[in-house]
Amino acid sequence: MTRAAPSDVADARSPSILLATVLNGHRGLTCVSATQDATLVAAGFADGAVRVWRLDGAGPESELRGHARAVYAVSWSPDQRYLLSAGGDGTIRLWDVKKRVGLCCYRAHVGPVWDVSWRCVSSLWWLP
Repeated sequence: MTRAAPSDVADARSPSILLATVLNGHRGLTCVSATQDATLVAAGFADGAVRVWRLDGAGPESELRGHARAVYAVSWSPDQRYLLSAGGDGTIRLWDVKKRVGLCCYRAHVGPVWDVSWRCVSSLWWLP
């Protein structure tokens, strides 16, 4: 048996390895988003939970609860301090990831919200 050279081994932080790990380890996964620097990953689940992991192997960092139905999208703020989640309950929630609390709930939809993202307007960040 030969050992693989270090250059032949995939980095555990690469998107394909990371996604395979999340998909294989968690039932009900509906969406995943990593921060730009690949230090944190957020995932939405069919039970309405948003879970955040640190990619240094420390396990789940937090579980954010607030959606009454499945979470269909998660989006990191550019500074990685906040997270938006969109759910089947028709809400968009704004989370403070460090404090592990919900800051705001937008209830403008009658049906599910399928996607959410951040947009820059001047020097302020707003929902589209």
